Amino acid sequence: MKLVVRFAIYRPVILTICLITSLIALFLPCFSYYEDPETSVKYYSDISIRQWAIIVGVSQYECYNLDTRYADNDARDLYTRIAQYYLEDHIKLLLNSEATKPEIQSVICSWLASRISIDDSVLVFFACHGNCNYLQMSNSIQGNSNDDIAPSELVSWLDTLKTENVCLIMDVCESGCYCQNIQKNGYTLITGGTGNEKCWQEAKYKHGILSYYLIEAFNHFEDVNGNNDNEISAQELFYYIQAKMTTEFQSYPPPSPQHPQIMNYHIGEFLLFVLPAH
Repeated sequence: MKLVVRFAIYRPVILTICLITSLIALFLPCFSYYEDPETSVKYYSDISIRQWAIIVGVSQYECYNLDTRYADNDARDLYTRIAQYYLEDHIKLLLNSEATKPEIQSVICSWLASRISIDDSVLVFFACHGNCNYLQMSNSIQGNSNDDIAPSELVSWLDTLKTENVCLIMDVCESGCYCQNIQKNGYTLITGGTGNEKCWQEAKYKHGILSYYLIEAFNHFEDVNGNNDNEISAQELFYYIQAKMTTEFQSYPPPSPQHPQIMNYHIGEFLLFVLPAH
């Protein structure tokens, strides 16, 4: 009898503990962390469960005349900087021979489409050769566009996703054209120049100029986060990059200028990252 009474008295407490434990187990996977490389401290962000990224960089082409110097550096270093904000299985890096038209289609239409939800967002970055009509992948051949990616093809692949929250960043010649060629609700586009400008690479940075300042921004979030809300949007990144590139080209202009562009079809600012609270 005493045992039964004691259980009856403590039963609400036991049930409460079980409920709290169950809730922790249920929601803990929804929070991701990144580890500070200097302190090994792990920081959690509750939006990481809804974030995805595909990072593409092509420097080595099967057609030798198309080789670029630093596009793969751009993608590799960007991946290294932003991977800390994503769950490990939420980000893909495709470099050189991995970056073919069929593979990119598969990553978007199969890997990502089968995982992403309607409220999620995706960042897609390209550093490669290209023009108003095509993105040139590692197996592209000059004079033959069969292995290139047309804007309409890229849009059709992205249309397989459940979400319309897509941010495209393109360090690609003439990529400003894509601001007009890709007009989709929910999209934000950042390009390295206008529709008739080349995107230059700089030997002293070992990066494309847009990519260099994009990566640099992650070391200067205090300057990027203009409204001090602890959130980094695509728009805030762009204004940081634009200011830096304007100064860059004033100090020693390359053969022709380069003016980064942004086009926002997303309602409000496109949230990319939430900064950790230290």
